Amino acid sequence: MAAEMAVAAKDQAALDSAKSQPDNGFLSTLYGPFAPVVDIIKPFWSSNMTIGVLVILLVTMWFRASVPGYPTSGAGLTSHSVPERLIALEELWQREENELWDWLEERVGLDGLSFPVVDNAHSRDDKQRPNRRAEKEFESRLHRDRMSEREAENAIRVTQERLETLQKIVEKRKQNRQASVEEQTEPPST
Repeated sequence: MAAEMAVAAKDQAALDSAKSQPDNGFLSTLYGPFAPVVDIIKPFWSSNMTIGVLVILLVTMWFRASVPGYPTSGAGLTSHSVPERLIALEELWQREENELWDWLEERVGLDGLSFPVVDNAHSRDDKQRPNRRAEKEFESRLHRDRMSEREAENAIRVTQERLETLQKIVEKRKQNRQASVEEQTEPPST
């Protein structure tokens, strides 16, 4: 009987200890090291205290974001004005575009390849001979670098898009230049 009472007391003690330890789920491993700190803060912590801390954090973030010279983070452009952001994004775009062109030239092998300029005075055979040589050299580089057909088509597509963009920019510049020349040559009306 005494043995049964000892076993029952052990079971009761185990149940009481299990009930006294809170179930923290996946945070139960962190509860052990942080239990003394949590036990100290717990009597002072209430819902009013939580709301106060959140309001203080919100106001701090709001004031820091409104100060123009305050660096919020190294990666973001939020602390700069709109023109500064546009300039920075343009520089970033230019850098990425240059890296893309460098990669494309390296991948396709255009860095050492020169395309001869031929004037119209020469015959058709003279014009095609350097182009054939350039085509054969380019084709041998493609085979040597083992560029897949898909990669070559992608490089061609990207190059064509860049050329179209460049043509549009040159046309706009010509139109702007012609418009400014026309404005300068017009006599002032009286």
